[in-house]
Amino acid sequence: MGLVLYKLKSIGVIRNAHFNKKFDQDNLLNKVSVNSYSQAIRLLKLDCISSLVGSRARLEYALRQQNMDEALITNAFNLGYKEWGLHLSKKSPFMAQLALLKITINSSYEKDFIYRLYQRQITRCSLAKS
Repeated sequence: MGLVLYKLKSIGVIRNAHFNKKFDQDNLLNKVSVNSYSQAIRLLKLDCISSLVGSRARLEYALRQQNMDEALITNAFNLGYKEWGLHLSKKSPFMAQLALLKITINSSYEKDFIYRLYQRQITRCSLAKS
């Protein structure tokens, strides 16, 4: 982990979330378990935690919900890049099509798709309000 993380008073981590193997297993970091992004943002405002780990879209949305400046995370420290995954049960009828599923998923992959989708939807919601 970057040495700067050890200097933080406390790091809010969403309960049961996993972000980066090295971060998740580092017991020297002062990690504080929080129940939600909303709770974590409130704890940041109250200076109960000094930082927060989470997804960019979820953090921005939680800041927006509490009327805080989304630019607060502009210079966020990137712990790594975690993709969403498709998981199938071994008993799934789609296991027979696993090779085709992998090809389809890999051919349609778009970096930062979820974040760009979030931005598009939040813009549409803002336009609909006005």
